Amino acid sequence: MASLDELAVKVTELIEKSLDFDNEMDGILTDTANDIISDIRETAPVGNSKEHLKDSFTYVKEGTKSNRSVTIYSKTKGRIVHLVEFGFVHRSGKFVSARPFLRPSYEKEAPKMEERIKEAIRNAGDKT
Repeated sequence: MASLDELAVKVTELIEKSLDFDNEMDGILTDTANDIISDIRETAPVGNSKEHLKDSFTYVKEGTKSNRSVTIYSKTKGRIVHLVEFGFVHRSGKFVSARPFLRPSYEKEAPKMEERIKEAIRNAGDKT
């Protein structure tokens, strides 16, 4: 039978591994958000104004532990992002075609994030 000291050591080790995993997951989400924003900056259309759509994107992390998420959004141009991404019909009747830049960036980076998360889970399981 394990002594209380041995049990305390084991519990401490498990807590440390959990904290390491949490930090790794946080890093994966942050890196992915930065990669998506970098892709957006390369592919978003550039207008005539000094404040370009591509420069308006940022992210915010929400939640804790396994309920984490990252939301990427436009700080200043949120009212037009969907119009550029999906296209629209102007008041004059002219069709303005879509210029997708969000979905391609997400589709490029999401599989990489998924693989990194799987690897982190495998590594966490190997450390036990």
